[in-house]
Amino acid sequence: MYIDSLKERIGRESEYAGRMRDEKYEQELKVQKSNQRIFELQKTNEQMGRLLSKIPPEILEELQKSNRNRAKER
Repeated sequence: MYIDSLKERIGRESEYAGRMRDEKYEQELKVQKSNQRIFELQKTNEQMGRLLSKIPPEILEELQKSNRNRAKER
């Protein structure tokens, strides 16, 4: 009787541990996907920064002014 209850308890603990492993794995996958997305966004940000640095300052200033004017009109 006591041995049976211990076996049952071990079974429940084993199931619980299995669920926790699965949940941990899912969380690790989410973190991995998030890190990949962050890396991609950083790469895009760097590319945009390089492109922006090629725009002459006077043109960039004119674009910023026109954007501000459009924002005021809204």
